[in-house]
Amino acid sequence: MVAGVSGAASADKIIMKDGKIYDGHIMGETNFSVLLSSNPIDPTPRFVPLNTIRTIVRESRPPEPPSDEDYRFPTAELMVTGRLYAADRLSLNDSAGLHAAGGFRLFRFLEVDAELDWVPNTGGQLAVTDGTDTRRYEDFYTYSGGFSVRLYPFFRQTRWPVHPYGLVGYHWDRLAPKSSGDWLSGYTILGGAGISYPVTERLSWETRMLYRRTLYDHIQFLSREGDLDQAIHLPDYEFSTGMAYHW
Repeated sequence: MVAGVSGAASADKIIMKDGKIYDGHIMGETNFSVLLSSNPIDPTPRFVPLNTIRTIVRESRPPEPPSDEDYRFPTAELMVTGRLYAADRLSLNDSAGLHAAGGFRLFRFLEVDAELDWVPNTGGQLAVTDGTDTRRYEDFYTYSGGFSVRLYPFFRQTRWPVHPYGLVGYHWDRLAPKSSGDWLSGYTILGGAGISYPVTERLSWETRMLYRRTLYDHIQFLSREGDLDQAIHLPDYEFSTGMAYHW
């Protein structure tokens, strides 16, 4: 008896024009009727015509916990970056750039992104020779593209104000001396950690730090392409911050 009274007390109510009152849970509505689910007193679900209803009293319900489907969504982000280079053979000055990415949150703990990085201006020193001609470069730009995977180890902590994550990725990289027509190309392995701070329901502030290790093993020099006799390793530390949006 107590359970039946409690169920009715927490139900929606439909008050008819003839004075009858129906208790239950409203499961759906159309332009013509309301579907009222069963309750312990009257177990028969019914469609109630709207033109016979005087008042609908809706009981407030606690929000349902988010399901795994709520955590699957496409994402996009734009960030400014700063790089600190730590190479000896190829000397580059610290520089700023842009990072753009688009991806998909597959699970609550996993996100996959496609990325594009661009550093428009980097000073440095590099000399290249083919045994006959020698060129020295001092101004460069670089761009890279690839993919990364993010892991959210604390995805169950939904009430935390920030969401930490780890990140690993692979990029194809190109370093080009300005106004020369020459370039170095190779690949980059990267890894690091970041923090996502929700600003609104869909917008978040992103901050992260990466260690990147680039290997340049291919060159175009005086309009001729080939492999370098000795690959150039270029490690750097990248700090980035910006905004991310998810749908």
